[in-house]
Amino acid sequence: MSRLRVLAFSDVALPEGSGGVERQIEEVYGRWVAAGDAEVLLVALGDQSLPRRDVRRGVRIVRASQLNLGRLTGMQATLSWGVWPLAFKAARVFRPDVVHAHTLFYASSPAAAAIARREDLPLALTAHIGSLDALPGPQRAASRLYESTIGRALVRQADVTICVGESVRRHIEGLGGREPHLRVVPNGVDRGRFHPGPRQLIERERGAGEPLIIVSAGRLIFNKGHHAVIDAVRALDEDGLPVELRIAGDGPMRDELEQRAADLTARGVVTFLGQRDDIEDVVRDADVFVRASMTESMPMGVLEGMATGLAVVASDVGSTREIVEDGRTGLLVRPEQPVDLVEALRCLASDAALRRELGRNAREATERFSWDASAAGTLEAVHEAVRLHRARSAASEPVR
Repeated sequence: MSRLRVLAFSDVALPEGSGGVERQIEEVYGRWVAAGDAEVLLVALGDQSLPRRDVRRGVRIVRASQLNLGRLTGMQATLSWGVWPLAFKAARVFRPDVVHAHTLFYASSPAAAAIARREDLPLALTAHIGSLDALPGPQRAASRLYESTIGRALVRQADVTICVGESVRRHIEGLGGREPHLRVVPNGVDRGRFHPGPRQLIERERGAGEPLIIVSAGRLIFNKGHHAVIDAVRALDEDGLPVELRIAGDGPMRDELEQRAADLTARGVVTFLGQRDDIEDVVRDADVFVRASMTESMPMGVLEGMATGLAVVASDVGSTREIVEDGRTGLLVRPEQPVDLVEALRCLASDAALRRELGRNAREATERFSWDASAAGTLEAVHEAVRLHRARSAASEPVR
């Protein structure tokens, strides 16, 4: 395969965010550049604290200003008028072979599609979200309206849509995606960075009064369900169970979550750690990893908790079931069902042997998820987008 010039689009890029999309971008594109497989220019969004131009792991980044709607919606939502002129300038100067956009819901994705359409370039689209059914009514209605219009148009234009899990592929099929334009490429996990520490390897019972340490990591937005974890920990604390919750990450709901947990924070039951570069150390210092999401693709945080050897409790949404086998590598709970979450945590708090067994099985299960495989699969899919686009263009040319 020849070396590609890839014009990529994502609303968020490291180091601004702590979510799965930006982690995937850095791991995949960084490997392409290091191997000489591609040259990547990433068009992203950012506030004034971030440089307008940047380089990370050989990937050049240009940023447009944004209007962050996260505080208004509680979700990852932005607007950007500046991304359009920046995108067209980048295409004119960079002269890409292919356009690669991330996430149907990002403000930069329609701009990516417009560039591909105007310049007659192949469009690869990576879909990161599956079913929206577990969202509350207003968020669900708004998200479905967007998907049925703009999202559907993006999927239909894309030469290839890369889905990070089978559940995401089925969701994209519902928006009109069809073979041979769909590829499933799972996320990866760095098992060297996320590995068990003494807390996971030393078999011991918790001492009397020693708290069960729970970590909930990810962007602080409504659909990640941090509020549900706080409520579950409150219920356990009120029952007299020693428990400590550490929330790692940042986002538009931080103030609201801090207010929700104010009394627990004052007593040291809940701690907000903010965005952490040493998230692997945060996870290793815990007993249980919780992800109480209402929407997911293939949750990277869950993979990282599993690779660390933690017992994992996760909502049964998106492709979580494809990585967590309920009762063997973790515990799955129904989204937005507080009783389920409380009972799962109570079970793990009282059964150290079960925690160790789930953690060992989880660590073993992550052997099949690697960033090398994810980078290779994504590169192959992007090359396939180029091939399909050229074949379609050739077929549409008039016979001379």
